[in-house]
Amino acid sequence: YTTTPLVVNNYYMSLYPDKYVFLKNNPERVTKIKALEKKYNKPDGCYIAARYLNRSKSELGFIKDGDIIAIVTAKRGLDYSHLGFAVWGKDGKLHMLHASSVKKKVVEDVTPLYDYLRKQPSALGIRVFRFW
Repeated sequence: YTTTPLVVNNYYMSLYPDKYVFLKNNPERVTKIKALEKKYNKPDGCYIAARYLNRSKSELGFIKDGDIIAIVTAKRGLDYSHLGFAVWGKDGKLHMLHASSVKKKVVEDVTPLYDYLRKQPSALGIRVFRFW
């Protein structure tokens, strides 16, 4: 597989301040958020395209249980649409431990990550982060 360069172009929060209690009716905060968005809009590493995530643990073994998975999105103004933790399932496929908006709790998704992303039309792939 190959990775795809990620170019961050965030502006969602400043464009839709009414969606955020912290920003709603507070133009000074919106101005500050807009400046932060602009500051961090730039090339920012690479991501793994969703089509490559149907591979085995031997091929994607650099992804470890507990790594943070950020779902890269095609939604305008956003870089990531969801976060979770990598979990290699008993089926040998990559899954995600995450806060499910459907189930209203944290779950280890029974659906492999590849299939999960295929159901998300805006999901481009994942970025993997490790802090230990």
